[in-house]
Amino acid sequence: IASFGLGAEVVRNLSVIPASKHGPLSYYMGMLSTIRTYKSKRVKVVVDDSEEISDRFLIGAVANGRIFGGGMMIAPEAEADDGYFNLVLVEDMKKFEIIKNSRLLYTGKISKHPKVLVKKVRNIKVYPAEEETEVVNIEYDGEVGEAIPVEFQIIERRVNFRI
Repeated sequence: IASFGLGAEVVRNLSVIPASKHGPLSYYMGMLSTIRTYKSKRVKVVVDDSEEISDRFLIGAVANGRIFGGGMMIAPEAEADDGYFNLVLVEDMKKFEIIKNSRLLYTGKISKHPKVLVKKVRNIKVYPAEEETEVVNIEYDGEVGEAIPVEFQIIERRVNFRI
């Protein structure tokens, strides 16, 4: 899972803590600490080179796995081998809304929230909106990344999983 917005800022803030200390509680506490000053970012997302989605998002996640952030199920329906990413876009929320709805991340019901859009896609491009003046950071599987723009594309048969 890669994410931009709040998820990336939490990872950036936790990067000063040794990885051996990371876990469900540290990510949740990191989120609580980060939302004190965090403001959702305006981005433009282009999916499958055809549909454009522009808005102010709290979190955007590109997932072929289900869980990130020490047990948060951001994409509970994602499958690593179905040939698609699950794009999860969480619209802007107030701080109290974030805290109140954070339980949905741990129960796997985040996609049921009316401010959450989930799409199965093969190609995703994320750009800062023209009016966005702040940097929009990204993280990759818990590792600090750079900033958007970024592109994700499914390339079939590049990684084989064998059990």
